[in-house]
Amino acid sequence: MSGIQRVRVNGRSLGRFINGQVTLIGTIAKFGSTRKHIELDSTDQMKINVSLKDEIQADIGAVVEVCGIANSKATIIADSYVVFDAEDAVDFDQEDYNDFLTILHVKVDQNRNLTEAFGYN
Repeated sequence: MSGIQRVRVNGRSLGRFINGQVTLIGTIAKFGSTRKHIELDSTDQMKINVSLKDEIQADIGAVVEVCGIANSKATIIADSYVVFDAEDAVDFDQEDYNDFLTILHVKVDQNRNLTEAFGYN
């Protein structure tokens, strides 16, 4: 089974993956002219604009995970999204999540560097 490879990112790392498939978690800060356009505060407090296929059924302050294409260093064109339950959002530790992403990206960079150094495909 082949699936889409997505990279988990926060606001600061989004720009490294332009045109790539990404997953980002953030809090809805505001809506655009419709609920198909939202501004998220990422877990590292960066402002990220997200375009959705459908209007989101959530309120300002809701925690959302979006999956889609990084269109720029601050924009995602989302294929899908998940709104966290209020109970889960309260328990979500953004600082721990950012620490996890730092470790994850070090590992991704190490794998990329090894692949380039030794010519593995």
